Amino acid sequence: PRTGDLWAASRGGVVQWNGQTGKFRKYTVLDGLAHNYVLAIAIDPTTGDRWFGTFGEGVSRLDAAGQWHTFTTADGLADNWVSEIAVDPATGDRWFGSGFAGGVSRLDIAGRWRTFTTADGLASFSVQSIAIDPTTGDRWFGEAWTRYLDSPDPTGLSRLDSAGQWHTITKADGLASDKVGAIAIDPTTGDRWFGTADGVSRLDAVGQWRTFTAADGLASRGAGHIAVDPATGDRWFGTAHGVSRLDSAG
Repeated sequence: PRTGDLWAASRGGVVQWNGQTGKFRKYTVLDGLAHNYVLAIAIDPTTGDRWFGTFGEGVSRLDAAGQWHTFTTADGLADNWVSEIAVDPATGDRWFGSGFAGGVSRLDIAGRWRTFTTADGLASFSVQSIAIDPTTGDRWFGEAWTRYLDSPDPTGLSRLDSAGQWHTITKADGLASDKVGAIAIDPTTGDRWFGTADGVSRLDAVGQWRTFTAADGLASRGAGHIAVDPATGDRWFGTAHGVSRLDSAG
């Protein structure tokens, strides 16, 4: 269920802001959060459950009834450092990316856990970004490049298709860089956007690549966050030197 509330993660817990009343509420370990340092937030569009990935203490769920529950490696999570969360709108599966070395874990609607690593086909042991294509069902995974900006071993982008097959996409395919830290999918056009260490790459619905850099107007060398406005079609990119917007005419 959509409430219109905004949620913000911080090193001191999470804050919920009600846009209608203007009231704020803060949640910390005193309320049931596993750790005050929160790295990722996702909201289940069907159940209304709110999921919070923490720095070293697993993932916490605040359900629609206001009850808290925390999941850790003891439950089936690959790693207690959870840097990204995504909920599949079609299946209800919850996906949790490890910012350290655990790969990516899936919790299905039946409560079963499964972890995928480089042994299964994942390109990197560290996952910072996850996106699920609402049209094809493809799941996309990008590594935590912000931690390894100058490392000599870039790995590329991973795609797990609806048939369960893994694919790795690299610079040889059209990516600006093999270090991908942000992914977003335009729900209207089907374009896939990838924030890399060397610009933002777009893979359109017909399979054509284009990369945007500082020369095109991007504020910085790379983009660590991307969001697409479903109403206007504007694309927003968070960089080390501010936020860039590419409007629907661009």
